[in-house]
Amino acid sequence: MKRRDFLKSIGAAELGLGLAPSLFAAHADFSESCEVNFQKMKNCGDKFSFAIFADPQVGTMNSNSRVAKNARRFQIESVKEINSFSPKPQFALFLGDLVNVPNDASFKNFVDCIKHCEPEVLLVHGNHDTRPPYTKYKEMQKRVNGMQRTYYSYDVGSWHFIVTPCNLNGASEIEIETEKNMLSWLEADLEKNKNRPTIFFNHLPLMPIGLSQLEWYVFRLEIRKKMVDLITKHGNVKYFFNGHVHNGIKASVKTSWEYKGTKFVNVPTIIEGRNFGEEYDRYEHGLPTGGYYMMVHVDGEDVSLEGRLTGVEKGYHYPNDFKEFSEDIEPRWFTKAIDLKPNTKLVNGSFEEGLKGWYQTYRYISDKDPMFKTEVKSDISTAGKKSVYVHTIPKGRIFWANDDNNSIYQMVSSPGDSPILKAKYFTKERPANAGGFIRFNAVAEDGFKFLMMFHWGSNQYRADYLPRCIGYEIHGKQQNWAFLQQIALKNQGFFWKISDDPDKWHTLQVNIPDLYDKAVSKQGAYSKLGISKFYIQLGAWTNRELDSGSVVRFDDVELFSKENVKSKVDNENLAVSEWVHLTEFGQRLINRTGVPELNRLK
Repeated sequence: MKRRDFLKSIGAAELGLGLAPSLFAAHADFSESCEVNFQKMKNCGDKFSFAIFADPQVGTMNSNSRVAKNARRFQIESVKEINSFSPKPQFALFLGDLVNVPNDASFKNFVDCIKHCEPEVLLVHGNHDTRPPYTKYKEMQKRVNGMQRTYYSYDVGSWHFIVTPCNLNGASEIEIETEKNMLSWLEADLEKNKNRPTIFFNHLPLMPIGLSQLEWYVFRLEIRKKMVDLITKHGNVKYFFNGHVHNGIKASVKTSWEYKGTKFVNVPTIIEGRNFGEEYDRYEHGLPTGGYYMMVHVDGEDVSLEGRLTGVEKGYHYPNDFKEFSEDIEPRWFTKAIDLKPNTKLVNGSFEEGLKGWYQTYRYISDKDPMFKTEVKSDISTAGKKSVYVHTIPKGRIFWANDDNNSIYQMVSSPGDSPILKAKYFTKERPANAGGFIRFNAVAEDGFKFLMMFHWGSNQYRADYLPRCIGYEIHGKQQNWAFLQQIALKNQGFFWKISDDPDKWHTLQVNIPDLYDKAVSKQGAYSKLGISKFYIQLGAWTNRELDSGSVVRFDDVELFSKENVKSKVDNENLAVSEWVHLTEFGQRLINRTGVPELNRLK
């Protein structure tokens, strides 16, 4: 039985995950026909094409959600579109997040959307495809294409293809395959096919995207590095394709990278996108609705990429080359922030030498009116001529976004036994849903010891991405929205809300040992930690409800050693009370009033 006839025969209504065993048994031979199709693809020759649909993320058929209705409509229409191509694609690959919630009704809807797809259907597991209490992805997969494998490989012509799942330990809600088994299989498969050009599919990106959420809502750092090392080891993996990001064509081009001979391509998505704030004119009407997909054309060793928007006759032909990624662009991408090599002393705290000595958090920069700006300016400064300007502004109130942040950072060796941090900051106005921060992680040879964060602004309780970004920097894996509160309970997080009086420079001065000893109520406690370096970060954050963004200027940053220095902001001493163990950040999901309630997290 042909796969498309099989899909039609069972019908969407019969494909529920409560499918009767007898019906399942009636089609037990379908996996054999799938293997036959793989053999046919292997012998198809060296000129072929295939379609990639990233993030269909359909809901239920009767959903009244605008996002869900558009997802269903565009998935159905895009399948019809590729069926009309001549020659037809060799296969259609659905690049993860097949559904939004992996329940029976959503999987039925997904199959109903693709049941008329004429090319062979292949599935990639996405983070939305398995989550408690739903763990039926493999059963759904078997009913769609006869397989129950979340990682597998196959050949088309002279090319080798690899598919891996995204739900590895620590990456998402539940473990669908063990890391050890999958990575061992992957290493062996790449070794076996090291002399064949290879294309790799995974739902999650392995390169920077430039949004706060995509810093932590990805593989944990250890796995990301292992996968990239394996992919680039032999030089045979020519392309890596990912979904997950939710974007149009222009953002796809600008967030794709080359690294060690592999092109890492972020595929445009069927589902409504995150608002990167720009699109090529021909495809701009897809920004608020979605409907994007990709065609890949192979001719021998040559590969060309075509971005498409459903209903638009002409596709966009991608450039042959993408920008080259190097670790100086974002040193934290393959190394935990707390493991960065320190400067022997703080470099260029006056910013008179631009951003020398500082790294910028990697952020997506649109061609016009970018969401993020980090510039050294001369218009407002203190004693010198320049200061650094950090700007964050959301682009639209879209479903997939929450808060965002932008910052600069520097790792510095401890200057001695009595470290003092000084910095100046300036805000032009008080935004209603945004603010800024000066923070540092104190790090010893055996790892992270504590965080001190000095922040200002309003409605911090809505910002639950910022705590997760900080958690990922420290631990290299996804943390939840309550991370800052959780480390506070362990005497590893201390928070001060400081002045944001507008249109004036403020001076923060922190006697780190004295403030730490007072915060933990133990004289001499700091001296026993063995602090060797400080990860210093200056930045601005904003919630998506804000139109004007958050703008902060920083200047005269210093780290030195001196005894008997008071901790203060301007002329007001920094108080140490129970409030330093409380923070509003990340409280939105536990307490919509924004009042910290740490006892609920114990």
